[in-house]
Amino acid sequence: MSLPEIIFSGYSIGTPLTTAGEVQKVLDQLKEMRIHRIDTAALWPRASPGCSEMLLGEVKTPEQGFKVDTRISPVTVSSSAPRGDRNLTGPAIKKSLQESLGRLHTNQIHVLYFHHQDRSTPIGEQAAAMQEQYTEGRFDKFGLCNFNESALKAFMLVCKNKGYVKPTVYQSWYNLASRENEKLFPLLRRHGIAFHACSTFSRFMTGRRTSSEGIWHTSTYDNPNKQAGIMDFRETIKKFQLSEPEACLRWIYYHSKMQKGDGVILEASSAPELAQHIKNIAKGPLPAENVKELDLLYKRLRALLKRDYIPHKIQPVAGYGDLSRAGEELVRPMQTTNGGSGGVVICLGVGGLVDLGEILALSNPEDEVEDMGGVEIWVFDARRPWNLGNVFGGLAGMGQPMAEIDVNARQRGRGVDKGCITSAYTSKNGGIIVYDDGDIEEDLRNEREAYYALLEMPEVDDDDDDASDDGSEDEMQTGSKKRKSWSGREDDEDSEGDEPPHQRRRSNSGSSIASTPTRRKKTGINSSNSSRSATPTTDSPSPAEAKQPSARSLKKRLINLKRRHDSVLQSYYSSGTSYSEPISSLIYSLASELGRDDNDLLWLAIVGVSSLELSGRTMTGVGISNTSESGGSAGWGGQRGEHIRQILRDEVHRLNPPDPLESNRDIRGEINGVIPTTARSPTDTSIRLSPEPRFLLVRHWSLYESMLHSPYLAPRLHVWTENGRKRLHKLLAKMGISLTQCHQYYTHMDMELKRVLRSRLLKYAPMYGLDGLVPSEGSSSASAREGWGFVRCWGWKACLSATDVGVIVGAMLEVGPHETLASWDSKRLPRAHDDTENSGITGESDLASLLPRFWSAYDALSLTSESPTILLEALPLAQHLHRAILRTGTSLLSKHQIRHLRAFRIAVVKDGPDVKLFTNPGALTKLALWIAEAIRVQEKERGDSVKIGRKRAAGTPLVLAGLDEDRDLYVVVGTGGGGGVVDFAAMSKRQEERKKKKELKEKKQKERSERRSKRAAERAEREEETGAEDEESEESESSSESESEDEEDPRGKKHLLRNRFGIAFQEVVQETNARVRIDSFEHCVVEVQKDDLGGFLEALSFRSVVG
Repeated sequence: MSLPEIIFSGYSIGTPLTTAGEVQKVLDQLKEMRIHRIDTAALWPRASPGCSEMLLGEVKTPEQGFKVDTRISPVTVSSSAPRGDRNLTGPAIKKSLQESLGRLHTNQIHVLYFHHQDRSTPIGEQAAAMQEQYTEGRFDKFGLCNFNESALKAFMLVCKNKGYVKPTVYQSWYNLASRENEKLFPLLRRHGIAFHACSTFSRFMTGRRTSSEGIWHTSTYDNPNKQAGIMDFRETIKKFQLSEPEACLRWIYYHSKMQKGDGVILEASSAPELAQHIKNIAKGPLPAENVKELDLLYKRLRALLKRDYIPHKIQPVAGYGDLSRAGEELVRPMQTTNGGSGGVVICLGVGGLVDLGEILALSNPEDEVEDMGGVEIWVFDARRPWNLGNVFGGLAGMGQPMAEIDVNARQRGRGVDKGCITSAYTSKNGGIIVYDDGDIEEDLRNEREAYYALLEMPEVDDDDDDASDDGSEDEMQTGSKKRKSWSGREDDEDSEGDEPPHQRRRSNSGSSIASTPTRRKKTGINSSNSSRSATPTTDSPSPAEAKQPSARSLKKRLINLKRRHDSVLQSYYSSGTSYSEPISSLIYSLASELGRDDNDLLWLAIVGVSSLELSGRTMTGVGISNTSESGGSAGWGGQRGEHIRQILRDEVHRLNPPDPLESNRDIRGEINGVIPTTARSPTDTSIRLSPEPRFLLVRHWSLYESMLHSPYLAPRLHVWTENGRKRLHKLLAKMGISLTQCHQYYTHMDMELKRVLRSRLLKYAPMYGLDGLVPSEGSSSASAREGWGFVRCWGWKACLSATDVGVIVGAMLEVGPHETLASWDSKRLPRAHDDTENSGITGESDLASLLPRFWSAYDALSLTSESPTILLEALPLAQHLHRAILRTGTSLLSKHQIRHLRAFRIAVVKDGPDVKLFTNPGALTKLALWIAEAIRVQEKERGDSVKIGRKRAAGTPLVLAGLDEDRDLYVVVGTGGGGGVVDFAAMSKRQEERKKKKELKEKKQKERSERRSKRAAERAEREEETGAEDEESEESESSSESESEDEEDPRGKKHLLRNRFGIAFQEVVQETNARVRIDSFEHCVVEVQKDDLGGFLEALSFRSVVG
């Protein structure tokens, strides 16, 4: 049997072995057992780094014939140095090695390890430093500890290419209950690298989990699910009549995947304990049945541990074509019906508007039973309207017919009540689950009732209604051979012709969004046959009963009812698009419920919320919003959006408590309104609140450039004109800031000017109509901070606001790296299917061109030390994009190239230096928002008022087209005029007043009713008849209902003017022969063939684009 070598761990030397005498006893014990290898580290023990090496040197361990291995750590050994000083630079390696050699009283280390990875120092520099020390004979072998697989491969590659000394030993965790490193064994064997196993006693089993030395392990193992698995191990080992250390040692020495040449690092805190360990090893292998049971237990524990490290694949999608292709290539193979094992697909920011079962090819209308094959789809999408099939349907069918049970009863059997998941829900069958912010429960009551009523309604053809009026009633009589009920036919062969004409709204991908719920013929969800009786029966029929309605009249009632429910759903779908709570805050809320919230996740949630206004995503869809008049963070949700931001501010206070040593300085800065530009310390990564002015990238630009390119300030000062620039100069002059100062980088400006900047803006900005430029003085209370923004620093590396990050990441997605711009056009992927065959536009995918941008942005947001560096490197992209927006917007406005059509304004970007930049829908949308805001300001100054129906819009809707010469088409985006946002506080006050009026009215009605009853009794004695009471009662009810509009609309949706460009685009495509490609997740974005743009816009001008 090829067994590994035993190596003694020096972890206990220094604590609890604190004297040279105690260490010598252990060494004597090792000599008796013929163990001649000792492993230590410069950092051991953690309470007194270097003491382990010092004691080993004091007893002259190398001279006694022992080979000593030690580690160089990225953490500085000196107790006077800060713990955060981590590096493996050449000088640091040399210094650490010299100190270890001095403490050990030797000239050479047997194996010299890197204790941990150093991601900040180039691998080439680390390897070169080790080569220099190897050449000088300071160590015999080179080893790595705790490197991940990719880092290990990279290190090996550098050493091979440069001819440096290669690592020949790898050390990491390995024990009975922690076998993850077995995946590295093939790589190690291929390169001839020995594996040395440390932590062989499964620390959580031997008491280390709760000891001070084992505190690092607590975070890994200390939760109820994992502890349950650990307890199973302990009970099983106890059943084998073994001690836990013995079971661990015998397993790793005889039954693990280690082999000759590898090493087991043995820990012991005393000579007797060491002797006992060796005695346990000498007992030989464990019984085979014991090993088998332990392996099964490990598999169960591994499943529990994988909860924290769930294997997954990230698949970016650029449009509905890519989403459909991902369904075919990635999701369908997961289905148990296709040989997969099921699983979960999480759709982030996509899928809410379409039938996911259809677009992901999870369901087939021809299947007898709708079966999703154990695949569950989770949808996080802020776009509205929901596809109601996902919300209220979305469940896989069941294998047996359910003809006698209504749809909701079947769902309740699965733990779903009218679309809402209950505690009894099980996910084994798969289905579609949407996560919402409460809007479904609060706003879609009528739609839910209509949806289920239609789903459970017997099938009836609307088209037969008029024809049946002219036909003979004889067809409906009992003896007729043609029909046996109002709903259908006797012969199943005509079933296709009798299917109800489901009205459907076309989606962007060519698939459909059901406006009425679609029912499969054989899923067993149709109404039962007993409900189709032409003459409903009663328990005790009487000959004196009134005549029952005829079948034809019943059918008319059914058709009218169906039309009424259809109208509810059609009204919901045709209201236009809007945005609800950002999915980043939604996911943070879920993490908080699970106890997984932390500062990093909070920062990502804040960035997501802060970036919404940059892309114009409002409660009225893509467009401008009246909230831009308020100070601080604005642009989404009005009072409700501010409520979410206030919750995030509270979370910042909770997770970032003030440092007592820094509190005075922070308070002084907050009182003066100075925005932070640096971290408090080299290790500071906290999130802070800041009274951010509505400038653009102010920390990373000059004050002048930041103000000039601000999407809020530029339209209001008319900076596209010479007079507008002069107004900006006058504003700066009034504030006492010279042009010399404001053209410097903000961080280099005079400190006194930065200190007084906020107060002077508050004083002088309102003179120029800039009331919301900075948060007001009243928002500075420590508890509120209303309108304040969020800032995070990464030590001395970077200091960025959440809006800064949103601007930079947006530019990375919309502009992309400079070096790849020229080559992307040739990398487009063909679509899986061409649904634009008749349009003349090729169905190309944008995914290939967007993938480099996506992964760059993903890395910039990742929770690594490189994230701030990537963000700062991308700053020029963001500045370039916003310079282009200012240039192009100025050109269109100053040259009067914006035309006013019947329903909207139109502008076309077809020449100039930035025309290629605006072929990206995101960049084009930002330009459209900039222009729309400028037009809105002009209309407001002229006193123009845009009114659509009874609702007042924030501005005139705008259509902006950007020419893509390479593809001979225009990218077209439509921004809504918006309806402002809802003042929920004012609405709540109105509802309270209305409630009081209603209570008073009900009281008076009750008094009147009592008086009427008294008079009625008197009239009854005189045998006089009247029907006044009923009429008055009905009038009372109708008047009460007429005043409950706001109560039925708790979120004020009836006050909003939503963006309907997506619906208008679909209508124009159906009416004209324009060659149009509709594939974007933003339904207000389309691509139109160059020659067809004129006709397309002309037809569009007659459509309702907001409503």
